[in-house]
Amino acid sequence: MDKPTRLFDLLPYRKQTKPDRAVLVAKQAGEWNKIFIDEYIEKVDAISHALLHLGVNRGDNIALISSDRPEWNYTDLGVQQVGAVLVPIYPTISEDDYRYILKDCEVQYLLLESETMFRKVKNVLPDLDTLKGVYLFDKKDPETPYPTLAELMDEGRAHADAARLAEIKNSIGPRDVATMIYTSGTTGFPKGVMLCHENILTCIYGVQHTPKPHFSRAMSFLPLCHVYERMMNYFYQYMGYETWYAENVGKVVENMKVAKPHMMTAVPRFIEKMYDGIYRKGEKMKGINKK
Repeated sequence: MDKPTRLFDLLPYRKQTKPDRAVLVAKQAGEWNKIFIDEYIEKVDAISHALLHLGVNRGDNIALISSDRPEWNYTDLGVQQVGAVLVPIYPTISEDDYRYILKDCEVQYLLLESETMFRKVKNVLPDLDTLKGVYLFDKKDPETPYPTLAELMDEGRAHADAARLAEIKNSIGPRDVATMIYTSGTTGFPKGVMLCHENILTCIYGVQHTPKPHFSRAMSFLPLCHVYERMMNYFYQYMGYETWYAENVGKVVENMKVAKPHMMTAVPRFIEKMYDGIYRKGEKMKGINKK
């Protein structure tokens, strides 16, 4: 097929170009789990069908607060396929910032990683006049009053309408808004920045010749709610790489030993800390090893 012109076009493009290589790799229940393209597409479509059944319309804002994990990707593209707008939010901001962002974007549905995340925003929820529903990726306490993403997917499978979804997807253009990202401004509350599919895909195509031809694995640990890592995550999918999600920042080096990535993105402070660690270890050595 032709190059993707909408971000969700990455799914059929990947199925055609690298169907036998895992797309995402993440640790679940202590084991590394590989997600291949057919499972990826099925879960994304299930979310899209569920959102349509719930009455989500084009341009509605769906917020997501979660660390990096495959469910983040499923939600992202599932929202985009129905023409809605994903609003990813950092899991570490203040209650006041959550309240401001969720009210400002007039959130329709909110997806949270866990009950821990729910407790951080529960005082905000009564203030959200536009909010219609909340879903959790992980739920252990049956008293938590919201369903899970798995239940949302099941709802989508039960009410799947492939023809309707295809019609909506075909009507979405490269310059339609795909996401709204709230970033810190110089003063005051965060500002919502609208980005279309073409905005992000242009960046991907601008760096597609950077990696070496043999590259096939990437490590991801920066937050997907930041546009830099998110763009690179799409880039890895476009290039046909496996994207390994680090368990957390503290385990990046440990996880790299397993994933053996050819490529990853980082920020200067992280590289400085790695350098300092290697240098301190070297100072304790002797002879040629120390040199």
